[in-house]
Amino acid sequence: TSEAMDVGAAAISRSEQLERMLGDMNLHEDKDTAELSQLYEVVDRLRTAAKDAQALVDKAMATSHTFFPLIESAYSCAGADKALQMAHRLHLKIGRIKDAIGNPPGGTGGHHGIGED
Repeated sequence: TSEAMDVGAAAISRSEQLERMLGDMNLHEDKDTAELSQLYEVVDRLRTAAKDAQALVDKAMATSHTFFPLIESAYSCAGADKALQMAHRLHLKIGRIKDAIGNPPGGTGGHHGIGED
């Protein structure tokens, strides 16, 4: 019976050790779950920000379409050419930004020279 008591005591000791290990694992799992939850929240905020940025770029693109005809009709002087060129360059840059947002690097397409003229 002393052997049975030794086996029982060893089993109890191992059981307590397993319970502590399981508790530690549960703590780590809870920590990982909380960190993943925070990550999901950040991703959701980034997704919303990206949609907002896309909407603003779309609005800028639509607005830039009006610049060229407005300048043409309002100014008949030689300085209008410079203003027309500037409006055209602005429109092209907005188009590059629109392309970069719609097709980010590493995706399908995208333009890497956003600031280039």
